[in-house]
Amino acid sequence: MTKLVNKKQEFQKVQFDRTRKGERMFDVGDVVKVKNTRAQSKTDKWLFGSIIEVKGPRNYVVKIGSERKLVHADHPIRTRFLLVYVLFYLFLI
Repeated sequence: MTKLVNKKQEFQKVQFDRTRKGERMFDVGDVVKVKNTRAQSKTDKWLFGSIIEVKGPRNYVVKIGSERKLVHADHPIRTRFLLVYVLFYLFLI
């Protein structure tokens, strides 16, 4: 019985690891888009910001405009478009 359970568990682990993506890791200064959980429309779904402090392995302080927001690692995504962020930030000020 235990051999069968171990075999099933190994199979489940292989299946899980096959689709698992790496953890999101950010450093201070990284430009990110943060999921807006209070969005009123689809256009407000993501906000541009930058990581200003690492609070733990999964928590970050992000500066969005003049606001500072504590976010979990599931909410920010790295953006490759630094120019878009700079232009967006300049028009907000």
